Amino acid sequence: MAELPYDDEILDLVDINDNVIGQLTHEEVFNFANDGHGYVRGVNAFIINSDGKLWVPRRRPEKRIAPNGLDYSVGEHVMSGESYDDAVVRGFEEELNMVVTIDQLQQFSITKPRPGMPAYFTGNYILRSNVDPSYNLNDFTGAEWLTPTELIDRLKSGDSGKQSLIDTTESLLDYLSQNSSN
Repeated sequence: MAELPYDDEILDLVDINDNVIGQLTHEEVFNFANDGHGYVRGVNAFIINSDGKLWVPRRRPEKRIAPNGLDYSVGEHVMSGESYDDAVVRGFEEELNMVVTIDQLQQFSITKPRPGMPAYFTGNYILRSNVDPSYNLNDFTGAEWLTPTELIDRLKSGDSGKQSLIDTTESLLDYLSQNSSN
């Protein structure tokens, strides 16, 4: 399965304060560097079950970013004029064939651009669910349930995955330890 083209997707270019300063195409994002001249917006979400495990999919081999790598349950670019909340809800539907509302999700952080990482502001969310999603076969080849620590250990021991996955999972662990009643 070839990766679908994103010719018609327009994203907002934002400054260091997350204010819109222009637009770019989705295709242009692949050549975009974290050089301080602008950033894009994205969202990530983890599904976490009642055992504290994350639903972690594996990306398709033809993906440009992290081919065959471990991934967030949902990861999306925020389209021009779209909110972080709207983008994550759309991502659940597009990638996992799940209809969710923003009320079902908890935002645990917004990651700001930092040196050595992709040039993104990223809204990070969790959905508490024990459901194995019926994922989009154009996005993923399979999935498994892992504790956050297991996911971090796998990535640190050489399993491939998205570059920001370790940092975001560590942020999730901090959030969960501070909000254990949630």
